[in-house]
Amino acid sequence: GNGPQWDEIIRNLRDTVREVTGRDIPVAVTEFNSHWTRSISGETSPGSLLSALWLGDVLGRLIEQRVDLAAHFLLVSGSDHSDFGLLDRYNARPPYYVYQLYKQFGQELLYSSSGIENVSVYAARREDSALTIIAINLGDNEAAAPLSLADFTPGGEAEVWRLDAEHNAEQVENAEVADGGELL
Repeated sequence: GNGPQWDEIIRNLRDTVREVTGRDIPVAVTEFNSHWTRSISGETSPGSLLSALWLGDVLGRLIEQRVDLAAHFLLVSGSDHSDFGLLDRYNARPPYYVYQLYKQFGQELLYSSSGIENVSVYAARREDSALTIIAINLGDNEAAAPLSLADFTPGGEAEVWRLDAEHNAEQVENAEVADGGELL
């Protein structure tokens, strides 16, 4: 996917703004989606699970780049026209559920990295001090990443929420979290 390009786009925009205005100003991405095509119900169309994974990665990157505002294009579209929208007339499409996951993401961004090709990891701390981690596997195969925690001591099992072909941002089995453990 083009996820890494978003890091570059935002950095270049900030550099250009500083060069032209002599200062930093808020940055907004006022319209984004996975693709401009009017395709409907395809494996990679805007309303697909693969598009949802792309969205999860791009939102994480926009958060890491500290974008002040990001607006998804389009909220609702009927399935007879396109599947750009997060919702059709009566149902949510997979990208909608990405926002349900990020709704639980913390407010204090923390350093995170995966070091595994096609796997992105984003971390934050919520106001209740909970560590939140969003891991996105853009690859074709399952992946497990070693978990290294600095300045955080887990307090038991963690809630696990999943967005995949079988789960729409649903809580699944809890998992034991420990420094040196694995993130699946």
